[in-house]
Amino acid sequence: MAEHKDLYKILGLSKENNPSADEIKKAYRKMSIEHHPDRHGSDSEEEKQKHEEMFKEVAFAYSILSDPKKKERYDRFGDTGEGGSANGFDPFEFFRGHFGGGFGGFGGFDDIRDMFGGSGSSRGTQRHNIVPGANIQMRIPLTLEDIYNGVKKKVKFQVDVRCPNCHGDGGKTHQCPHCHGTGTITETHNTGFGIMQTQHQCQYCNGTGKIVDEKCHSCGGSGFIKKDKILEIQLPAGIQEGQYAVYSNEGSESRSNLGPNGNFIAVAKYDFDTSRYSINGANVVEKVKIPYYDAIIGTSYKVSIPNGKEVSVNIAPGTLPGKRLALREYGLKLRDQMYNEIIGDYIIEIVYDIPKTTDDEMKYLRKIKNLYERK
Repeated sequence: MAEHKDLYKILGLSKENNPSADEIKKAYRKMSIEHHPDRHGSDSEEEKQKHEEMFKEVAFAYSILSDPKKKERYDRFGDTGEGGSANGFDPFEFFRGHFGGGFGGFGGFDDIRDMFGGSGSSRGTQRHNIVPGANIQMRIPLTLEDIYNGVKKKVKFQVDVRCPNCHGDGGKTHQCPHCHGTGTITETHNTGFGIMQTQHQCQYCNGTGKIVDEKCHSCGGSGFIKKDKILEIQLPAGIQEGQYAVYSNEGSESRSNLGPNGNFIAVAKYDFDTSRYSINGANVVEKVKIPYYDAIIGTSYKVSIPNGKEVSVNIAPGTLPGKRLALREYGLKLRDQMYNEIIGDYIIEIVYDIPKTTDDEMKYLRKIKNLYERK
């Protein structure tokens, strides 16, 4: 990153407005999610490169402006203390350190909810007194061809939408007397460190601020009805089992019309013959059955790669079972933490195929055995 670039401008801020730490953090969240490379897998190479560079700049800018000492030095002297560049700085590690899993490995759903406004954590309730809609999580079965080439498909699922009769209230209601309609209860405790206050969701109204007097006949008091939804999703080539893609606001509705929808989370699930194929990072291993006589005398074998290509492999005479032969760079294409491309190998592992033999075959096999025994 060049010396002259304005770190505030990179985050969409102005130094003259003296943004607060919270404003800087919100700006970083917005910009890092907007430019995260995993959101641009289907873009052109030029666009991917553009977003990748911007993602790095955004993370580096926030690493300076979120640190009071570094920010003061930058504000006074325009010096980042890093030679003005992000060399050696890992924006992906920095992103994970602040927001958990992000777009990568499965897990960290509290962080995902914070980033995208998903299902109702207690922190979201305390901030807004509104419970967001629930996330919908679905495992998406993927064939080897899907994993090699990426996949775009339509999925059907059900979401909760506010009941049109009671508008999410669950029926006729009155204000909760325990939380006075706030949805949260504050408790005061005397501790050795003085008086401490804690807040938690009101257990009497489940954070809604309302008590139902008469249940709605349309939704049975739940405030929601089920609705079918169809969504087109896209998972990139090389995706590993358990990794996921998040589709913001495509989940269930909030009980309140002021609350955000939950998210739809598409989780990759391998759907192929695992007794024959296995995936280890970018490498793909296929167990190939070879007739024992071909393994003994040698042969040529055509390997069908799941990306549609065929490669001929020479099986040397005397090849033993368990022998592995690697086809270089015929595996999956992945990205490392710095978003550099990694191309794996397609590895075939030899397995002897011993068919049922006829009487004539047994006769010749005995002759071969006798030849060995005479040595």
